[in-house]
Amino acid sequence: MIGTQGFYIDVTRSDALRESSISEAVAEFAEHRAAIEQAKGVLMYVYRIDAAAPFDLLKWARRKRTPNCAPWQTSYSRMSAP
Repeated sequence: MIGTQGFYIDVTRSDALRESSISEAVAEFAEHRAAIEQAKGVLMYVYRIDAAAPFDLLKWARRKRTPNCAPWQTSYSRMSAP
């Protein structure tokens, strides 16, 4: 039989920490949802497209201009452009 000796450190994340990180991610998503919806509405109006196409257009623009950018950041830049 092989044994071990020394100190053991439990590095598994606790349920509370996991719940906290999930809550933070959901809060960040909810915070930026309004900008995404507003940008989608503008794109639907300007390009006369259905409700499914604007998010795909935002994703394409994000990949084209800034590959490491979140969709809401693209939405903010689109809404703040002159």
